Amino acid sequence: MPLTAEAPSLTTTSQATSRLYLIRAGLALLWAGSLGAALSSAGTLTAESTLPVLASVLLFLYPVLDVVSSLVDVRAQRSVGNTANVRAQLVNAAISGLTALAVVLAIGQGPASVLRVFGTWAVLTGVIQLALAVNRRRQGLRGQWAMILSGGLSAVIGLTFFMAATETEIKLGGVAGYAVGGAILYLVSAFRLHRAARSAAG
Repeated sequence: MPLTAEAPSLTTTSQATSRLYLIRAGLALLWAGSLGAALSSAGTLTAESTLPVLASVLLFLYPVLDVVSSLVDVRAQRSVGNTANVRAQLVNAAISGLTALAVVLAIGQGPASVLRVFGTWAVLTGVIQLALAVNRRRQGLRGQWAMILSGGLSAVIGLTFFMAATETEIKLGGVAGYAVGGAILYLVSAFRLHRAARSAAG
């Protein structure tokens, strides 16, 4: 009886999470391409450079996108009673919201400050994503290895952003590369979750 009761919840969660991962991956790829184009017109950036307006807007929007995605995931997790995942995603949404505000302040101080903000955000959200994926796997939700890898890499890459912020030439293109890497891992997880949902339903 318990197995029969849990199957619909896991299937529903897998389907909802898979769709969310696909959307996040698509938007991240679009964002990365747009940021790359915006930065290419700016030429070489130093710590004191002024960022192009489009690049500034895009850098602000990326953490905002994470806030929205986290809140959508909260709704899906809450519907099946995954309170631990709900709490983790609410914390993630709060951190990303604060990051968006920090990006606004950092833009006025230059590219190096922006890179430090993204470094801090990458470390914090990477650790949360890692913990969340491990928790979901323990609950029986498949397709989480890519998210575990993504969370760990996010934390490591965040540390490299701090080091890059001390260089003479500030390369914000690394943030776009970070988004692309995350998008690829989201696609892998979405595919695995979709297969898991079909297996559970069949």
